Amino acid sequence: MAESTRKRISEGLVLTRYWAFSAFFMSVAKGAIGLISGSLAMVADAFHGLSDFIVAAVCWIGLKIAQRKPTEKFPYGYYRAESIASLLVSAAIVYAGIEFISEGIASAGKVPEISMGEYALAVAAVSCLISLILWRVLTRRGRELEVYSVKALGDESFTDFLASLGVFIAVLSSTLKVPYVESIVTVAIAVFILKTGLVNAYKALLALMDISPSKEIEDKVRKVLESIEGIEGYKDLKLRVSGPVIFGEVTILVKGFLDIKRAHQIAEMVEKAIKENVPKIEYLTVHIEPAKKHPSLIAVPLSASSGLDSPISDHLARAPYIALVKISSKGIEEVTIVENPYKVRKMRAGLTLAHWLVENKVEAVVTKHIGEITFHTLRDHLIEIYSADCRTLRECIEKLAEGKLSLLSKPTRELGEEEVEKKHVGEENTS
Repeated sequence: MAESTRKRISEGLVLTRYWAFSAFFMSVAKGAIGLISGSLAMVADAFHGLSDFIVAAVCWIGLKIAQRKPTEKFPYGYYRAESIASLLVSAAIVYAGIEFISEGIASAGKVPEISMGEYALAVAAVSCLISLILWRVLTRRGRELEVYSVKALGDESFTDFLASLGVFIAVLSSTLKVPYVESIVTVAIAVFILKTGLVNAYKALLALMDISPSKEIEDKVRKVLESIEGIEGYKDLKLRVSGPVIFGEVTILVKGFLDIKRAHQIAEMVEKAIKENVPKIEYLTVHIEPAKKHPSLIAVPLSASSGLDSPISDHLARAPYIALVKISSKGIEEVTIVENPYKVRKMRAGLTLAHWLVENKVEAVVTKHIGEITFHTLRDHLIEIYSADCRTLRECIEKLAEGKLSLLSKPTRELGEEEVEKKHVGEENTS
């Protein structure tokens, strides 16, 4: 379990514990005063509060179970226990709503005899205040922690606030001998309680049925995928909610020449970056597939500048000219031929040219020969290197588009690049 997930669940446990204790003690106080004063509404609210205590205990148990480490039988952990607990909370809220409706209808037109009304009013007022504070705290923290059971308890606290407010009004109206007020208030509160419970039950059921998270979270994941170097594209992004965490999977498309080790490094980079940007994601499976995408910017070494009919140079680092060709699915879009700025460089011409190609965002190079340092520099930056089995620039581009050029898997020069450069420079000096 990730540390961020552990902290969220731990805080959820603390909040649940505080809520349970407050529900228990307020239920005892309301039950005692309700029995002494003769307020059936307050007694019913006390029983409702006691059921809240039981519900909170269920939520606490659900979060404790969710903290358990994955086992062979449950390899993905016990996170759904939190959603099950939230569903039980919602069921209890629905039950309480139905009970309030029944009691409200049954008490229509009756005015109960109330004794010690001032004490009943004071307890109802204190209960209102405590429930209001709990509602504000639990709703805000539940939303921030993204723990469904805590948010459900926050909603339940609001129903407690309304119930206590209804009890206050009912006790006051009974003290003043006003009929129907208690039953009307009770039914109105009950309808809201019922709605809250049904909404929470619906959300819990969706979580148990692997609902996808919010579009905001999915957009964050997509933004990370689009920002990572080495990914040509992605597909089959799937995210699902499992209690307080998210599980996901995605298929990334990488260049076909990458070896298993390099592709695995990119996959690990994707997983790490997504989890850092979306901490709620606990598990992410990254599949790898070769991309079926043609390069859009190609570099070709030339021995002369004659447009598309330019002859191909036998060298890359020492080529007089470099052609930069932009291509698309429609064909050649633009051809730019520039003088090789590093052709007369005494040392490391290939390495310097390789960095220049990287800076110009070249995606593929077509060449007859390439040294070891240049080859590995280009490959490290995920640039494809094709063997120039062609005589002119036009022929090279046509063959590349038709898939007739083969990828180079190793340098073509047997000598080290430095030795080749020394030999080339030496030949120039003797001539």
